[in-house]
Amino acid sequence: MCCFASNSFSQDLDEALRYIKVGNTYREVDEYNLSEYYLTKAINLITTKFPTQKYWEAAAYENLGLLYRDHEEQAEAQKYFTKALDIYQKANYVASVKAVQKLMSSADNKEEYYAGIDVGATGIKLSVLGAKLNPKTKKLEFKVTKKFKNANINMGVKNMSAYKEGAKAIKSFVIDSLVSFGIPSDRVIIAISSGLVGRIQADTTVLKDEIQAALGNPNQKIEVVDYIREAEMTIRGAIPQSLWYTSTVIDIGSGNTKGGYYVRGAKPGDSPKMLGIEFPGTKTYASSIEKKYDPKNLQEYVTAIDAETKDLTLQIRREFDERRPEMKRRKRVYLFGGASYVANMLMSPDSAKETVISMNRFVINNFKTKSVTDITALRNPDLTRIKDEAVRSYAEARIQEINNNIFPRDEDIISAAHLVYSFANEVTRGLGVKEIVFVNGTDTAWITGLIRASIEQQYGK
Repeated sequence: MCCFASNSFSQDLDEALRYIKVGNTYREVDEYNLSEYYLTKAINLITTKFPTQKYWEAAAYENLGLLYRDHEEQAEAQKYFTKALDIYQKANYVASVKAVQKLMSSADNKEEYYAGIDVGATGIKLSVLGAKLNPKTKKLEFKVTKKFKNANINMGVKNMSAYKEGAKAIKSFVIDSLVSFGIPSDRVIIAISSGLVGRIQADTTVLKDEIQAALGNPNQKIEVVDYIREAEMTIRGAIPQSLWYTSTVIDIGSGNTKGGYYVRGAKPGDSPKMLGIEFPGTKTYASSIEKKYDPKNLQEYVTAIDAETKDLTLQIRREFDERRPEMKRRKRVYLFGGASYVANMLMSPDSAKETVISMNRFVINNFKTKSVTDITALRNPDLTRIKDEAVRSYAEARIQEINNNIFPRDEDIISAAHLVYSFANEVTRGLGVKEIVFVNGTDTAWITGLIRASIEQQYGK
């Protein structure tokens, strides 16, 4: 008789679980009434016959909440999510508590905020990303809510003073994120860029210690991003998904130049694969040349960089031809990074407030030529031709920022011009006309992409 009772108990509980499964399946195919019928039947069976099976009771409430959320009955959705949450909290099911809290936010159509901090070679950047689940499409929607950068901290010099100053800035970004947006600490991502890793020769231990000490949290997770992941996250953070497989990305930063392209997975459903490149960045390239020639003699530096760039161009060509042939086959080339930004701002200041800016090889070649023949004129473009006063004022402020903060040294602008020239020409060489594009406001693109990837992983999307 004991055996019989035990088998009966098991069969009845299995039946209740089948009701949950069937109800959820009907929800997925928008059979509203059948879904509600089976989920309600599961709840009634569990609460009457199995009152101790609290986990499955909560699971049934959770699925019923999802049903009402999908049909935009927000009050009913919150009611059942609250029932599920109460059970999960009392039983200390930590993962389930977090999951239901996310669901409650999406049902209430509220954005959840995440912060990402990019620790770069010449500055620290903050991106705050809002995310919410669209109940109709069941897809995550993202919006950059806040961006901020401190470009005056040279972390690449590898000394304690710079590390302490950087850690202090990071702390202020973290506190601001927690207070202004109510972001929990586990939604704040701190990442050291590949450019900075190269500048400090891959030794990030001391820098991590300083950041953790400033935050008062020795367990604060700090991610170190390599150039392939950084290029991949730039694509995710700045390029529409519909263009991933027809585009090439080149990001010319101060510490390094990274880029590449996505290729589709071998089978449907497989994750895309990122194939990347890495070369010197603007300031790294300038510094390497200054070690060989007198940096006080600008003309000698110009002669040197012209010679060095011929060799660099051959290296880029071999990389593209032998290892990354798709770099030259894609229809659209995206140029990102400080060098590309400066090229656009100095050569086309009238487009300062535009989002997507088409570039051409003539402008890029002229940028390189002017950098070595008349850098004073290059630094001070004629703004009188800009009729819109707001655009003219904005461009004037951005150019002042370039001259005073971003590239105060002529050597760095010359280096930037040569790198933009080399990459843009090689990526479009011999294959007809391609679209070369710069996207304004993407200085936090890769850290935004990293936040997005983290959110999508949490949601299982």
